[in-house]
Amino acid sequence: MKKTAKGIKVCTRKINFIDGNKELRLMSAFSDGAQVEYKIGEWVSRKEGNGPLAVFKDLDSAKQFMMGLGRPISKSYFTCEYKKSKENGLYCYKKINSFLTAVFKQMYSFELPYGTVCADKVKLIEQVI
Repeated sequence: MKKTAKGIKVCTRKINFIDGNKELRLMSAFSDGAQVEYKIGEWVSRKEGNGPLAVFKDLDSAKQFMMGLGRPISKSYFTCEYKKSKENGLYCYKKINSFLTAVFKQMYSFELPYGTVCADKVKLIEQVI
C-alpha cells in the first residue's frame, strides 16, 4: 500500500435498534446516494464505481466547515489514517429511478471545502470530538 497520511473524518452517528439491542453505526457525514459505514480501526474503501472519500487535513478545517453549516455539534470527529486519491473531485452513481436500470454518474461541481482531501481508503483511529 502507498504511503498514508493522518487527517480528520467527520461522521454521523446513527443508532439502530435490532431485537431490542442498540447498535451504533458511524456513517458518512454527508452523502448523496453512496452512504459509507466506518468502523474504528478498520480500513474502508470507497464503493465500487463511486468517487473518493472525503477527509479533512486537520481538525481546524473540519470544524470551520461544520460551523459554516451551522451544525458543528451534530457530527462526530475522528482522527484517521488515509490513502490519498489521485482524483480531486467527489461523485457517485445514482439510479435514474426504480423502473430504469440505467445509472448516471453525478459529478459534484462545487468547490471542495478548504482543507478537504480526497481519499481512496480511510481508517478511523479515535474520536476527538
